[in-house]
Amino acid sequence: MINRTLLKALESLHTSTPEAAMLLSNLFVPISFKGGTSFPWYEQASHVLYFVECGLVRGYLYWKNEEHTCWVMEHGFLLPVNQSFTETELEYTEFMRDSTGWMLNLERALPQMQRDPTVCRMLFEIFQRNIEMGKMRELTFKLRSRDERFRHMFDLQKQLMDKIPHVILASLLSVTPKYLYELKKKYR
Repeated sequence: MINRTLLKALESLHTSTPEAAMLLSNLFVPISFKGGTSFPWYEQASHVLYFVECGLVRGYLYWKNEEHTCWVMEHGFLLPVNQSFTETELEYTEFMRDSTGWMLNLERALPQMQRDPTVCRMLFEIFQRNIEMGKMRELTFKLRSRDERFRHMFDLQKQLMDKIPHVILASLLSVTPKYLYELKKKYR
């Protein structure tokens, strides 16, 4: 079963070839999550890669007994990188609405990676892009002004901001829900 969205995402990688993208897409299996499903990454094997085709997903953690949203996405590759090799803060994932996608067991892909270096490079590129997205999120949090963080996020992901529940968006931007109302009024 070929999924056009997944295949297109794989073909968009700089290291991709049409043959390798098709080969890799055939290793993914369909998966779905009900809205409200939440789990800590340690319960998921670190050898799995997800591709969210459509949905709304967030990552969050608890620090000093408070929940802090780290990221939100509608689609794209989702990597369970937390707790794989280190004992860092435990990150949870919540599917905020019904989500569909694809899952790749990296152990299952290993023989193909060994036979075809292009498949291996494609997977490395997916991991590298995830690291780059993390750097962009970190840059957003380094903006000192709450107004700047809001405008930066608005410029980057306007459509996504409209879909995120108010309290979660406030957590993501590190502002109080009350102040977020003021920012929305001011900049929209």
